Amino acid sequence: RLNWLDTQMALLAEPEYVEADYFPPKVYPNPFNDRLTFEYYVRKEVPVSIQLYDARGALVLQHIDDGHSNGSNSTHLNTDLPNGLYFYRILFGDKREAAGKVVRN
Repeated sequence: RLNWLDTQMALLAEPEYVEADYFPPKVYPNPFNDRLTFEYYVRKEVPVSIQLYDARGALVLQHIDDGHSNGSNSTHLNTDLPNGLYFYRILFGDKREAAGKVVRN
């Protein structure tokens, strides 16, 4: 039995660690009044697009930053949107990385 276990254990590989290019953002406050903050981390310089949709799915706000540096970044959005439920989507380069919902109070 132990010989079998030893031969089977040899088949296990060491885990390969891959560094993530982006990390999930922190979006606050939620609910928000007229200012919404997005904090995120990027490992390479890419354009970042933040899109805000209303409950019907209509795009109500889009913010694009072309020059985010490697590391932690934050974007503050001032809005005059009506109260309600909103969905956000963040694109890092041409790749969607994050989505969620926020409430305007």
